[in-house]
Amino acid sequence: MGTQVMIYFFAIFLCFFSMITHNFERSASFFLAIVMGVLTGFVNPVISDYLMYQNYYYTNYSQIEIGYEFLQYCGNFLGFSYVTFRTFMAVAAFIILWFAFVNFSNRPAIPMLLYAVSIFPIDVIQIRNELMIAIVLFAYSFLFKHRGKASYILVFILLFIALSVQSVALIFFVPYFWLLFGLNERKSFTKIVIYILVLLIAFSFILKKEMLQLVVSILSNFSLRDNAAANALTVYTNGTGPIPWAGAVFLTSVQWLTISKAESYTVSDQIGIFKFFKSVFIMGFVALILLPLSPDYIRITRNVTIFFFILISMFIDFKKVWGKIKKKDLLSIKALEIYGGTSLVTVGTLIAQVFVFYPGSKVFMTYVLHL
Repeated sequence: MGTQVMIYFFAIFLCFFSMITHNFERSASFFLAIVMGVLTGFVNPVISDYLMYQNYYYTNYSQIEIGYEFLQYCGNFLGFSYVTFRTFMAVAAFIILWFAFVNFSNRPAIPMLLYAVSIFPIDVIQIRNELMIAIVLFAYSFLFKHRGKASYILVFILLFIALSVQSVALIFFVPYFWLLFGLNERKSFTKIVIYILVLLIAFSFILKKEMLQLVVSILSNFSLRDNAAANALTVYTNGTGPIPWAGAVFLTSVQWLTISKAESYTVSDQIGIFKFFKSVFIMGFVALILLPLSPDYIRITRNVTIFFFILISMFIDFKKVWGKIKKKDLLSIKALEIYGGTSLVTVGTLIAQVFVFYPGSKVFMTYVLHL
């Protein structure tokens, strides 16, 4: 086995051990983040995305989001090779991700470990998505702690920066305005929105043309990439079959049911936690509507799943976040159902991403770890 494999699995084991023992979680999760960042930077150039972005880097290609263009310019200005540039960007993304986990939860090893074994095999390929979602998570982690007017301004700026890296960040402005206008406090309104989304999901294959027109219109007006709308019309129209789509519906449903189970533990002073996170989880339903257009929209589900991992870590950290829960309750049937749902989402996400939506990644991963 190569050195990369040994370091990767050692970091996984260390993070798992710290999670079980509840010791040195920040250090272990930070070490795992750095390992994943370095692996992402030094991945073998055998994947199409790698070669494409390497070409963008050396030719100063300008038909991508302006934030990523700026990073490319800085890398070239400093004389970095593409490998060096990619490594710096990947490590920075994972450090930002680590800070987000630490801000959200006292148990950062839990979301970092779950991320490493389920989502990392794809984000190692889609590096712009990794940087984007790391910034989004950091923004919302700040808003979770500080809800003043100044916080909303700062979070908007951070979300705009994320949008300048990857246009998918647009969808994460919806929870922002949802929270800004207090819609998460209106339970009946939330239910109506969910019912409408479920109805649209049921007819998503019939409404493909209308949804495509809507996506193109939104990207034309709000994306920071010049050809984003054209991409939506030419690249992201390869469609998703009914079986992969049904799998995505199943995983999203398991997430929602698991969250609902955890919410039943909620005491009065913790209700706001679920109201905060549900505004993000609703975006998972939006992904199901877009999936019939292209399997690439599964990245929205993947990104929302990271928020799910964070909420589960908060549930387990019962001493500080769930103060009125008795320790024995965390081994009850209901709690075991929550753990089972989390395990199903973790394993299901890995299978869906690696073998269903991006079947080539099971080959790419071997090159990342040099198996």
